Amino acid sequence: MEKLRADDGAKPFVVIATFKSMRAAPPKREDYVVVPIVKNGVSSYNLEVQRSQHYFGFEEEEFANEWSPKKMCNFATAQHAARFLLFLAKDRYLLAGGKPHEKAQVPLRFGQLDLDLVNQPGTCYDDEESVVNFIDMCGSMRPPVDA
Repeated sequence: MEKLRADDGAKPFVVIATFKSMRAAPPKREDYVVVPIVKNGVSSYNLEVQRSQHYFGFEEEEFANEWSPKKMCNFATAQHAARFLLFLAKDRYLLAGGKPHEKAQVPLRFGQLDLDLVNQPGTCYDDEESVVNFIDMCGSMRPPVDA
């Protein structure tokens, strides 16, 4: 049991999905951060959200002073986290005038949470399997090992 607790905590890599809205005045951006967690040997995924008006990205000082995502919930599996992100994408897509039969895309990126990661453009995925695999992959990543 002590070994299980020794590995507890957040993994060093996260997945970020960013949704932006130009329709809002001023334009808004929501960053959803999926944080792989291990507690007592059990993996799960915390979801945190950062809402801001930094539509085009954060400057270094803004990131240092304003970036503070709020913990929203925890998902037992990567599949549940993926479904939630796809639901958000579809909701925003429909609000922006998209057609119900068309697929919405989730813009994802992964890495260690820093200014560069937050400001990177995401790679868009529109199917559950790809989003689940992306989140799973992040959960199994570790920092490089020195040879």
